[in-house]
Amino acid sequence: MIKNIPPAGKMDDFMRSVSQDIEDSAKQDFIDNFSAENIKKLVAQRIHDYGGDFKKKTASGEYQWVGVRLLFDESLYSDEAVLCFRSIDEEKQAQLQQLDLLKTSLDNARQSEQARNMFFSSMSHDMRTPLNVIIGLSDLAKNHINDPGKTEEYLKKITISSKHLLDLINDILEISRLEQGKMNVEKKQINLKTCIEESAALFQTKASQEGKIFIVDLEIQDYFVFSDPFRLNQILNNLLSNAFKFTKEGDKIILKTKQLDQGNFAKYKFEISDTGIGISKEFLEKLFIPYERETRFGTKNIQGTGLGTAIVKNIISHLGGEIRVTSELGKGTAFTVTLLFETAKQQPLESKNEETPLQQKNLKGKRVLLAEDNAVNMEIAGELLSMCDMEVTKAWDGQEALELFKNSPPHYFDILLLDMQMPRMGGCDAAKAIRLLEREDAKSVPIIAVTANAFAEDFAATSAAGMNAHVSKPIDFALLCKTMLELLP
Repeated sequence: MIKNIPPAGKMDDFMRSVSQDIEDSAKQDFIDNFSAENIKKLVAQRIHDYGGDFKKKTASGEYQWVGVRLLFDESLYSDEAVLCFRSIDEEKQAQLQQLDLLKTSLDNARQSEQARNMFFSSMSHDMRTPLNVIIGLSDLAKNHINDPGKTEEYLKKITISSKHLLDLINDILEISRLEQGKMNVEKKQINLKTCIEESAALFQTKASQEGKIFIVDLEIQDYFVFSDPFRLNQILNNLLSNAFKFTKEGDKIILKTKQLDQGNFAKYKFEISDTGIGISKEFLEKLFIPYERETRFGTKNIQGTGLGTAIVKNIISHLGGEIRVTSELGKGTAFTVTLLFETAKQQPLESKNEETPLQQKNLKGKRVLLAEDNAVNMEIAGELLSMCDMEVTKAWDGQEALELFKNSPPHYFDILLLDMQMPRMGGCDAAKAIRLLEREDAKSVPIIAVTANAFAEDFAATSAAGMNAHVSKPIDFALLCKTMLELLP
């Protein structure tokens, strides 16, 4: 611009030359703010630093950001002022990008908060439904205590509702662990055909009961691979469960597994498709986002957390695979999962020393110290342990458990079961105190946390306290027995 401005001249001519290339929305503001009259006012008011930013057209026709400042010092030059122009395009663009990023992050946070609020509102309803069933049927069972047939029927329905409630809670716990990046994946040799058939078997009966067609199609050459059977079952069970939820009588569900190539590492494709109600285009984009749920008419009464697909996506990512989904309203949905497995050269050898079933294992005579502050939970756990002919010593808080162990002869207790949250002293503090005792069995006695605290940080806390294992409530008694047997010498 310098070539268009003479070394000296009138202020109006200068302003006219400069303002020619300023964007239209800022042109008049620039002229008003930096006119000779306004500069005189600013000097009179002793406003020493005044200015702003605007966009100016360059020789190439593009607009770039320029900063302008009015500077003066009447003690040095009483009749002079300086207009300072500076190119600030790069830093301004960086600022704007940062603002856009902050705005996007804020929008995402608001959307996430809204989704969470909607999710927990739905969960309140979904969890109350089985709770109402359990409470109502319990009252009915009390009123028909002399009718064994009806009482048995009520108990069966209570068990089904209890398991449904537990599934809801487990999904919430699982997504919490995954959001913290805490997932254990093991690698062992498995029979892929057996693993798939075991998962499918759970749904064969369901298909028969609901009048649906369920087809399992396997095209596999290498059955023996290295993978995590638990995680693989999680993937298949979640996707098959969704397929059954969103289909009606007469609909078809297909589980097709195909080996895509061969070698030391081979790709396997799992396709779970159905002819159900399908997924709307709007929700398809949010399908793998935690806490998002389809609220379209026809899906509101579907039971579940809506976390299944988010859990599946996370597991598949940890396993190094990929998942795709196609769907059309009224025509059904198809999930395609591709996983890479290391193939096994030979079938695993059968163990000659096969373990006998858990119920046949001998826990008889083992002495257990059980710490539990809830009377009903104490009664249930004590009864179950006594059924295995174990000798149960009860403590109603961590402090009492510590005193009982401290005052017992060395090696008197074979195993300790401690709840985490108890009055006076919790299970973790009790375990730490026991491990610090100056007696030979304090360091070696197996300690298991039996607790309703089941988040990832709870597992870490019990481990840090010196406990050997963590069994969540409601107690899976077969798992508790298995855990005790593994820890006992």
